[in-house]
Amino acid sequence: MKTMLAYRAEPTVVTVLSSSLAWDKPKLRSGGNIKNLHNHIGVKYPKCTKSITSSYNMGGRTRKPDPDKIHDILGGRMVEENRVFQQELMVRSSDIGSDRKLSIVALSNYLQDTLVNHGELIGVLSDGFSTPEMSRRDLVWVAYKTGIAIHCYPSRHDVIQVHTKLYESGKNRLGVDWIFSDLNSGNPLILASSLYTMMNMRKRKLSKFVEEARMELKPYFMPENSPLIENTRKIQTINIDTTDFTSLDLCPGWNDLDINQHVNNAKYIEWILEGVPSSIKKSHGISRIDMEFRKECDSDATLQCLSKMVGNYNSESHSSANGNNEGLIEVEHSLRLDSGQEIARGRTSWNPKHHQQLG
Repeated sequence: MKTMLAYRAEPTVVTVLSSSLAWDKPKLRSGGNIKNLHNHIGVKYPKCTKSITSSYNMGGRTRKPDPDKIHDILGGRMVEENRVFQQELMVRSSDIGSDRKLSIVALSNYLQDTLVNHGELIGVLSDGFSTPEMSRRDLVWVAYKTGIAIHCYPSRHDVIQVHTKLYESGKNRLGVDWIFSDLNSGNPLILASSLYTMMNMRKRKLSKFVEEARMELKPYFMPENSPLIENTRKIQTINIDTTDFTSLDLCPGWNDLDINQHVNNAKYIEWILEGVPSSIKKSHGISRIDMEFRKECDSDATLQCLSKMVGNYNSESHSSANGNNEGLIEVEHSLRLDSGQEIARGRTSWNPKHHQQLG
């Protein structure tokens, strides 16, 4: 496999300041005050709870944590009238990147793992990503959209508390919200939201939300939903003639496939990051990711990632039009098969690292 990064002459990007990302910087572990995230983007989140039991059940695959126990550090517990799932996670050495902070790929895996734990604890997952009624019809959940907003990166050995909640999004989609908080201070670190739709595993086609499956999930739906995805700007189509950076010959490996026999969503994010020059990744950190998943990708695919800078930007100096480095950098991405068919598109927002309050 050979990967090539091609540069177009005089790429253009502008400094973009999104109101949803212009957050006040928290003072982690210092006891300082911080405004709630819902004041910035309208998201409510449960209060961070620090209680953890001294013992927990290691168990096997059939382990069913008792929701009445005060806490099960492996499986988590239900809070907020049994509608919100809460779990603690410790950032491991394998979860951090070169900057010693939680990597984006590890964060993507956290989203999946806590969601599956949520479904197993309330008893609505029978096999992988299906409810019992979905399994009878060969249906599974597949991601349609994902949005991640990062306010502060946790480090190795930091303990973070995750809350997940479910809600209906329209007639045919399931919405999931995640809130990542610092366990010591209770300050929110990361927000994420995803929309899921049903797919028929035999026909490999999308399906309507089966009413019997809706009734299985309905007792656990929250009434409100996050605007993290709904209020997101549309990601524009990238013309190959105007792209700024191109990554070629991207190929999935066997370990990139999930139990639905297609490429895991975390791999899509890893691929679009390949379309950003290392010079930007060294000087900037990701503050926002938006993804739209359009088509399955299997193990035999060969892909290319097209990336285009948004606005007026100098790639050599990493400076905005006014000569400083105060603004965000935004990059739009398109993952395509060699045939030209688009399988996903995304947008990443990058802040200068010295502007990010890292934990």
